[in-house]
Amino acid sequence: MSGKILILSWCNADNVMNYGQILQAIAMMQLVRSDYDGEIDYISYHPRTMKNKIRCILERYSPLSGHLMPYCKTKEMINKVCKENNVKLYQISNAHKLEEMSSAYNLMICGSDQIWHPRNYFPEYFLDFGNDAIVRKSYAASLPKSSIEPQFASEYEKMRKSLERLDYISVRECSSKKLIETLSGKNVDIVLDPTFLIPKEQWETLMEYIKIPKRYIFVYIPNGMDDSIEQKINQLSSAIGVQNIVILMTRGNNGFKRYKTIKFVTVGQFLYLIKHADYIFTSSFHAAVFSIIMKKQFSCHTVYNSEQGEDTRFTDLLEPLGLDTRIDNDTSFIEHINYNKLSKILEEKLNFSRKTLNKIISA
Repeated sequence: MSGKILILSWCNADNVMNYGQILQAIAMMQLVRSDYDGEIDYISYHPRTMKNKIRCILERYSPLSGHLMPYCKTKEMINKVCKENNVKLYQISNAHKLEEMSSAYNLMICGSDQIWHPRNYFPEYFLDFGNDAIVRKSYAASLPKSSIEPQFASEYEKMRKSLERLDYISVRECSSKKLIETLSGKNVDIVLDPTFLIPKEQWETLMEYIKIPKRYIFVYIPNGMDDSIEQKINQLSSAIGVQNIVILMTRGNNGFKRYKTIKFVTVGQFLYLIKHADYIFTSSFHAAVFSIIMKKQFSCHTVYNSEQGEDTRFTDLLEPLGLDTRIDNDTSFIEHINYNKLSKILEEKLNFSRKTLNKIISA
């Protein structure tokens, strides 16, 4: 197709800790560029007041926080990817600005990790802005829910209206397919997260060295660590015979004195830590995704939050790949993942996802 394309999601170096959001944005920039040679804008939309933005700056960018260097290096990586793929990146927090810009686009694409979670509802995440002549499509939009939960009933009614404007819908979680079809009255396809569509070797070019032990278990529980996790780590360490533990600590208990703890890393270092680990233990969706991409041994720990409700991301990611035993199973780390067998299952899903994204762009 001809014209100008908008991709809308999150790509916010302000929150370096959300590595998955940044990496999926980088993947989308590269994938859309590979299928399209016209103008591409990427809008990272995050509604917030100036007061909140200033508070974020004061809290995170103090040289004493440890956040400043990872922020600067991650920002540099994002700018490099934008330049190499000739993509213009805009950080926007004002819905009126989006409305003003929208008339320039022929096609708008939305999608990202939990972009459609009802706790985050904004019509802009459904491309519910601009004139009706613009084509609107989603790729791998994420809603980790299988049903309408009472605490989000009003948000789902708003979502129903916003979904009406989408010309095509694809989602990442298979559990949400029926729910989105009911809300929208449209057929919904299931596709892989865009990070899967980028070859492992391409991700390796973005890695950044960080000093770590020769052999180690990488632990990343972004939802918050507590003392109960220490028992699981010790059990895992004994079972696989690896004594060094590297913990990326972003929230929660900082009292793990016997282990190497890192507070902030760059996005490139995050990839490096996964690539070189003997084993990954995580509650992060994208840490699990990159464990699969890098063909690593891993297991997952779910953290339930009553306010956020159901979260089907791990089940939807791992069950179709035959890896559902890696979730909250204290013996799963003994079982070795057969990546030769897994690659055959994954290839069919990759082919469908690549063709789907190509159709979104070229139709």
